[in-house]
Amino acid sequence: MFGRGAGAVMNVTIKSGTNQVRGTAHDFLRNDRFDARDAFDYYDRSGDGKADPDALRQHQFGQTREEWPRLNPDGRYMAYVSYEGGRPDVYVRAFPSAAEPHRLSSDGGSMPEWSRDGREIVYRSGDRLMSVAVTAGTAGLTFSAPRPVATVPRQEGFSAAFEIAPDGRFLMSRTAGHDYIALILNWPEELRRLEASGVGR
Repeated sequence: MFGRGAGAVMNVTIKSGTNQVRGTAHDFLRNDRFDARDAFDYYDRSGDGKADPDALRQHQFGQTREEWPRLNPDGRYMAYVSYEGGRPDVYVRAFPSAAEPHRLSSDGGSMPEWSRDGREIVYRSGDRLMSVAVTAGTAGLTFSAPRPVATVPRQEGFSAAFEIAPDGRFLMSRTAGHDYIALILNWPEELRRLEASGVGR
């Protein structure tokens, strides 16, 4: 609702693109503190004897991000992850093509991988591996509903935690503990302090 009447505001953005996978971020900010003063800023709307300037404030932001592109064995279709719905989901589209993509995941997804014969796509959804059967037809590919096939350990970062073997079995990596980097600031001063206190002697 804007102004004194009910209504709707729709923002439409059209941009050209290529076959490169990339992402964008957008932000629209309107704030009366950035506006020049005008005659209406001095109007007393509340009747308290003080000026009541219009509070024209609006903040819209979002992102489009695509990652993890994987081509099927014949190179005609690409599975990838897109954040266009506000969360990561797995999509498939013809490649290279501007055709509408098909969303595979129903509850979020990441790290899609094709089977060696192109008849299956496996992706991660939380701590589960989900499988989607792929059928090729004259009109293109059709996809089954995703079904869970395995439970996998949660793993941070962008390295794949599984691979599909030629016979359809899964090769999974399991992380033992957490790897991290410790950044110590002013370490020469800290070293002198420890030496003075006798630590390590």
